Amino acid sequence: MMMAGCVGGQVSTGKVPPVHGPTSTSGGLILIAHRGAWRVFPESSAEAFAAMAGTAYPIEFDLRRLSDGTLVPSHDATADRIMQGISGPLDRINPDQWRGASIRSQDGTSLGTPTTWDEILERYGGKTVLVPELKRPVTDLAGFIASILDRGIQDTVIVQSADYEVCQELAAAGLRTVLVIQGGQPVPTQIKADGIGHVAVSRDLPASYFKELKDAGLEIWVFLVNRAGPLQEYLDRGVAGVFTDDPWKLEEELAESGRTVAGGP
Repeated sequence: MMMAGCVGGQVSTGKVPPVHGPTSTSGGLILIAHRGAWRVFPESSAEAFAAMAGTAYPIEFDLRRLSDGTLVPSHDATADRIMQGISGPLDRINPDQWRGASIRSQDGTSLGTPTTWDEILERYGGKTVLVPELKRPVTDLAGFIASILDRGIQDTVIVQSADYEVCQELAAAGLRTVLVIQGGQPVPTQIKADGIGHVAVSRDLPASYFKELKDAGLEIWVFLVNRAGPLQEYLDRGVAGVFTDDPWKLEEELAESGRTVAGGP
């Protein structure tokens, strides 16, 4: 049995997560905090991770490399959209510059603190479900895999990639793996045969492909869902989880409609 989508207690924004009784994965929907719930906190910031770690929502974030190879959570390949104090491609920014910068919140009212993959692992590894996505180009995959296996936290880290070969290597190493499918329709039975257990799929893919994925025994997550209204269509397609920018808001809407939320995958 798993605890519900989030646990009681107040986070830094003043939001009080709703409290539910225990539910199982089969009886509820997994809400995955997209970019660390970036409609609530500065995107993929240290503050977002600290707040989300006090819930049972899995934390999704992207990983890219700085100039020295340090992995940092950032959706973009450049700093310009959300960063203050640095600009340009991340692979030209060094760790000191990264640490000295700030992350603007979506509404521009607050600033967050940049963090790194190593810091995330040190503070939250094994304590909450982490869902990193390796953005292209993927370099030093062996080092990334070792950062998880050496800590023995592979049960609580689920790694995403849109690169099929990267997913094959992740799965072969014994990591829980998510193939991100935005375009194209790779053969579901082959995905399963390659040891990949999860898929993260675009809402735009046809219902028939969702059925093939489900019939192959894959766990399906869909992106991106921020309102409860459109969800029924995807629940009918066998979706087990959704990426959302504000899991508290979505869970409240789901609760109003009588749906349950599972604690994590």
